[in-house]
Amino acid sequence: MKILLRADASAKTGAGHMGRCIALAQELGARGNLVEFATRTDDRLGTSMLTRAEIPFRILDCNDDWRSDAKATREAAQASDWVVVDHYGLDDRWETQIRKSGSKILVIDDLANRRHDCDILVDAGRAPGSDAYRDLLPPASAVLLGPRYSILRREFRTRRRRASRTRKKNILVFFGSADGSGLTMPVLEALDGVGCRASLNVHVVVTDANPRRRQIRQLEGVIVHENVPNMAALLSGMDMAIGAAGLSMWERCRLGVPSLTIALNDNQRPGLEIAASAGAVVPLELEDARSSPILYETVSAFVANRNALVAAGSAARRLVDGLGARRVAQAIGAPALSPERCVAPSGRPA
Repeated sequence: MKILLRADASAKTGAGHMGRCIALAQELGARGNLVEFATRTDDRLGTSMLTRAEIPFRILDCNDDWRSDAKATREAAQASDWVVVDHYGLDDRWETQIRKSGSKILVIDDLANRRHDCDILVDAGRAPGSDAYRDLLPPASAVLLGPRYSILRREFRTRRRRASRTRKKNILVFFGSADGSGLTMPVLEALDGVGCRASLNVHVVVTDANPRRRQIRQLEGVIVHENVPNMAALLSGMDMAIGAAGLSMWERCRLGVPSLTIALNDNQRPGLEIAASAGAVVPLELEDARSSPILYETVSAFVANRNALVAAGSAARRLVDGLGARRVAQAIGAPALSPERCVAPSGRPA
């Protein structure tokens, strides 16, 4: 089959949409499908991600409106069996236009705030059985809900966490590629303020999209990782983490890394509630995270409670098995996995 994936990543929107689509593209490519991306010219973060992943892509020549986007994408989708779209700015109007190319449509969403004209919808952050999309989809649409459909890259399936055997434990702080919430610095200050530095190696992930990266680089006693090519490898060496909900939360869960987790926006709340109810994460309200006294108290309690951390790590592994991309690929009828086949090794514009 031929599959076109439509997603963007930028300093404004972050890398989550592109990240999960790349994970799905890798799975589809490994099954012998012809996979290509369509993305916007102004989204350099996205194109750099695609280049690193060695996935072919084309730049859409369009304006920032759904009609222009639909016209350009429909031209790119000619002869495609499926179009996968992961984009908050696109809805059933766009999808109806894409159908004119003869393609079936798979939507990845987590907002449940607009109508879709699709064959399959995937939302890993909604509990199975949720009726959030009941009035937003055609009657025949299949709906795949829950963490078992979290779309993670292949390396998260086989990687296992290596708990630190030294006195000092490793903690990772990461709030997305752009750190749009601005929480990285307050969390680092909290770790320092409650005296955790003596017992912890503090790691931080930053990217070129993070406007505070230079400030973070200058901090003493903080191990900075820039533009990490393999997040699974880095996470596997962590004993705990503090970060956002969303895709990165499911990645931490898969590796059994207990985390203090904050929903940075409303669409991340349902998934965080699922993970917190399973005992897989320690939740913290965004408003509380922005209150220094509450943040300091919560960080101190999180780091100190080692028994709770062990329990949370075990619960996290039970919640996410890392096979979401495989399940989604099977849902669209992709052939059985063939290890010797992979995505075309061209990470350049097609």
